Amino acid sequence: MNKYNFLIHNLLFIGFLLGCVSSSRADVDIVGKWNGKWISEARGQSGPLVATFSRNEKGAIQAIFEGRFFKIFPFRFVVPLTIKEQKSDTLVLIGSMDAGELFGKFDYIIEAKSETVEVKYSSERDHGVFSVTRETVKEKDKERRRRKRRREEAKGSKNGN
Repeated sequence: MNKYNFLIHNLLFIGFLLGCVSSSRADVDIVGKWNGKWISEARGQSGPLVATFSRNEKGAIQAIFEGRFFKIFPFRFVVPLTIKEQKSDTLVLIGSMDAGELFGKFDYIIEAKSETVEVKYSSERDHGVFSVTRETVKEKDKERRRRKRRREEAKGSKNGN
């Protein structure tokens, strides 16, 4: 085998290996705002939920879960997350947070796909699921127009119109 064929053969082999390595990474980008609902399987309660996932400058992932209990009591939980498993179409994360003496420690297992995230949570007193989908550009635009319309209506009522 001459040097030219040897070089081509090795470059093709390295390209193949790099392709295998890169395809094993998760293609799921969890960063952003997701909307849905939470359901307590222990208590039979449910409500709206917004989940916001972000990465800090070191690449660590954090989730902020915001929703309502009994339709009127807001909650907001900040949960640091660790990647447990990465597949080409799924990202599995785990995390926990302490909600104080009243609610105790919550553990989270998160399975994220490109368009859906399912969060299984458990504590000593409760367990259930958060199910959310990604907020689309269309939904963001709709919300932005709604807020603009409200501001304009508020200005109109202040000006006596």
